[in-house]
Amino acid sequence: MKISLKIYVFLFSIFLITNLFLKPIYANENENGVKESLGFMIGGDGGWESFSTFYEVKGCNVTYHQMFMGFKLIVNYNFDKVFWKSAASEEIDGKTFFILDGQIGTQSIKAINIETNEDVTHGLLIFGLVGGETSRIRFPIITDISRFENALIDLSEICQGINTKY
Repeated sequence: MKISLKIYVFLFSIFLITNLFLKPIYANENENGVKESLGFMIGGDGGWESFSTFYEVKGCNVTYHQMFMGFKLIVNYNFDKVFWKSAASEEIDGKTFFILDGQIGTQSIKAINIETNEDVTHGLLIFGLVGGETSRIRFPIITDISRFENALIDLSEICQGINTKY
């Protein structure tokens, strides 16, 4: 009886150590990977500091704030909802854009007027942005495409998204 109690205590200790210490370290590494890859994909070598006033990474959910035309954009990407096989680039008016489809909630954009603190999300369409929750992530590619693709691969290895056949 005493041996089985020692075994239970030993197994419980291993369980406790792995859940309290090792999993958070692994999660932290993943969040750092998401932070670095996406920061580069959107901001190039300047990273997050080149375009955002605030950012937060929780697992595969990323929220950042960006000033745009006198508004504060609050952007959220949920990479758990993306279809990685849909990743593509598109050229419009000499600019190359990254496009990634997924489920509703893959991207969410909210706009706040910084002078009045009023929600002006409905007015984003004037600038070619779709406010609210959408199923598509779209932003310009400002780096060399091969470097962008390397960051994209890193991000897709951390955040699995939704597996699709095609």
